[in-house]
Amino acid sequence: MLPFSSSSLLLLFHRCRFYKNNRCLISKRNRQILVDGSSLSLSSVLPSVRIPTTTTTTTTCSSLRNTMVGTVRCCVDQPLSHQDRQQQQQPQQQRRYYSYTFSKTTTAMMMTSFDTNESFHDDTSRWKIAIVGSGPSGCYTAKYLQQAIQNMETNNHNVEAASSSSSTTTTTPTTKKIRQQEESYCQIDVLERLPTAYGLVRNGVAPDHPEVKNVQNDFDELFSSRSDGTTVRFFGNVQVGRDVSLDELRSIYDIVVLAFGCESDRTLNVPGNNYQHILTARQFVNWYNGHPEFDWVGPIVQQALNENNVSPKNIVVIGHGNVALDCARILAKTRDELVETDLTTRALEVLHPTDNNTVHRNISIVGRRGHVQGAFTIKEVRELTKLPNANFVVLQDELDAGSSTEASQQELKTSKPKQRIDALLRDNATTNENKETNSHNVHPDMTTTVHLRFLLNPIRFEPRPSEKDVLGAVVCERTQLQGGTGKQSAVGTGEHVVLPADLCLVSIGYKGIPIAGTEDYYDDQKGILKNDHGVVDNDSTTTGLAPLYVSGWLKRGPSGIIGTNITDAKDTVASIMKELQQQQQQQQQQKNHKSASSSSTTLMQLLDGRGVKVIDWESYLRINATETNPNRLRSPQQPREKLTERKDLLQAAAKK
Repeated sequence: MLPFSSSSLLLLFHRCRFYKNNRCLISKRNRQILVDGSSLSLSSVLPSVRIPTTTTTTTTCSSLRNTMVGTVRCCVDQPLSHQDRQQQQQPQQQRRYYSYTFSKTTTAMMMTSFDTNESFHDDTSRWKIAIVGSGPSGCYTAKYLQQAIQNMETNNHNVEAASSSSSTTTTTPTTKKIRQQEESYCQIDVLERLPTAYGLVRNGVAPDHPEVKNVQNDFDELFSSRSDGTTVRFFGNVQVGRDVSLDELRSIYDIVVLAFGCESDRTLNVPGNNYQHILTARQFVNWYNGHPEFDWVGPIVQQALNENNVSPKNIVVIGHGNVALDCARILAKTRDELVETDLTTRALEVLHPTDNNTVHRNISIVGRRGHVQGAFTIKEVRELTKLPNANFVVLQDELDAGSSTEASQQELKTSKPKQRIDALLRDNATTNENKETNSHNVHPDMTTTVHLRFLLNPIRFEPRPSEKDVLGAVVCERTQLQGGTGKQSAVGTGEHVVLPADLCLVSIGYKGIPIAGTEDYYDDQKGILKNDHGVVDNDSTTTGLAPLYVSGWLKRGPSGIIGTNITDAKDTVASIMKELQQQQQQQQQQKNHKSASSSSTTLMQLLDGRGVKVIDWESYLRINATETNPNRLRSPQQPREKLTERKDLLQAAAKK
């Protein structure tokens, strides 16, 4: 199928290249090409060419070296709807780019696949920018960089147009448009160490929160469409520090942005923290979401939850953030409640062996401070209170103790969200720890109970009596709050509470870790890269390397929701644009409009030479198609069945 919305569209000839020597073959810039049905006239380029009605796969470049083959890249002015024009405040047409591969010796034309992410050759771009990490922070940074660069180039062209208005040189509108597109082109490459895109959106969001993952649609558009003069490419299965060094990236690109998040955990340094059946929440979440590097977690969870056939199983989750509540909720849900999510089948069979829909679990979520200081949001708390097959218990005494200080009362008074959480918890509270059935939210016939506990500080892990290296209990000390508003700390009272535990998930925060080349900028205490509005190192005069920036959790720490990365990314982009404007001024002074990077080596050339299997956007889409194939799904409502091993992901990515 032709990718055009009407049978007759005006195409502007943009560029034609030889694969053989990568040089410009034809440079007539205002040549008009008319598409009528499936016929394409290239005027003086070729007498007559036919476009097939179906897309065919282009022969590899290596096999074309001895033939006269080139690529025509055309831009298409497509009409915009009235609604789109109002929303986007754009003219009545938008420009899209397509490429055609042809042989000069024949009249046959082969249409390449219309992946609008298909990039120009690297040496044609004015700006080359690398973003390490394809999670929300990386994608939002790419998105707002793209917009900012377009705005900058539009302003530049307006200035040029004004200054040349009195010139006697004849320049057609078509020539102006094409020249603008050539000169304003920017290439943004997003590197991801996994074969799949989107980081925590794929591997961190709870399976029963599909609405949170809808942001992927926005990111899909980023990679699959081309905006005026810019393109965003996906480089999956590329790990910085293993396949390419950071210094190499900084020699290839004009700007490098690190946005790979926090890949480690804050540890609970108490006695016994090396016992078996103790995991971090990050490990548990990555496992049930199908992260290929966390398949080892499954056997540990299976042994902890299913050995000895003893019920109920006791699970302790340490931490009061949303991740902790996500873990507890997934553990409390029945098989029927999870079967229609994108929870991997491997994880489902561990959490619910065979077809048993009954869950016999005693889940305690503990934290050292009170509910007023909890990092969770009301949505996650409300979900726990409404679990149809599990009891929810919170103790009135612990709520009262947590809000009894003057500082806590002030914190409540100044925060509407905290007030709503306080009201919700009190509405579900029970007044006696030993008589939980007096809560209207507790039903004796339910076999799973979720306890949300406060003012309990874990001080040590204890082993099983019969197995000295396997977790048996979590010992906590009751605490009380001391300190001023917003600065209260938990102080031990000397009273201990022992919580039996077959499995413990520690969820006290993620932590960023440095990669080679960033050690001098790493703040070990905060687990971030030291930066000023995203600027890590922009002193290129002494290093000879491209400026280095940071975005997302690696910039600010593991806080906020996915949307928090929007403001964060815009802040980093503003700093980057200052640098690009300075580079542009220097280039204009030197009358040099090429990329600021001095290296002639492209990332793709470097990776090819090292035998790295790069997953581009088309390859990722093949993975996506495999995972969403109805024949793989356990129910029609399941969004996808994720591939959980790297070899399977690479196999799915390969062209059939």
